[in-house]
Amino acid sequence: MFDKRILLIMCVFGLFGELVGWLLFDYLNEQMLTGMIGSISIITALNYGWRRINPSKNNSAKIAILVSRKIFQRGAIWCGLSGISSFVSLSGGIPAQVFLLPHALKRQTFVGTLSIYFLVINIAKIPFYAEIGIFSVATLSVSLWLILIIPIGVFIGKQLNTHLSDQIFYDISHLGLMAMGTKLLHSVL
Repeated sequence: MFDKRILLIMCVFGLFGELVGWLLFDYLNEQMLTGMIGSISIITALNYGWRRINPSKNNSAKIAILVSRKIFQRGAIWCGLSGISSFVSLSGGIPAQVFLLPHALKRQTFVGTLSIYFLVINIAKIPFYAEIGIFSVATLSVSLWLILIIPIGVFIGKQLNTHLSDQIFYDISHLGLMAMGTKLLHSVL
């Protein structure tokens, strides 16, 4: 389950961002980028928490209208940043979530859209990473070992996705966003 329109926008801008990340790889400051993404994720999670504590009748309607009207601008900013940060510091999930979470998709559609997006983004990285020499016997060995864990993650994810309500799913997603942002900020300080 995925949203074709949103996925297309995400992939176009994410792949463009990845190309920019490859072109600017030697010039980008990984710590600055990581710190910025960590800060954005914390602000986004706190904003969500504030809206949950202090709901306004028109707030969700206004957000939905803004999200749908500004989808290309938001896609260019957040998915472009996702592509860049995914390439430079492997932290592209946060900007992608910042883009995707306000769409309030059903949890299965959210997970499916994000999964296909990262499949495309990660496969597209392979020639760029090979060109700049990131692959080594050690990195490939770690990757092969991590492949063994994927079925466990898929099983746990499927169980959670089938037994959670959309509201709990989004609450947990924003808590995860807060935790990842805090970890990223802590890593650069």
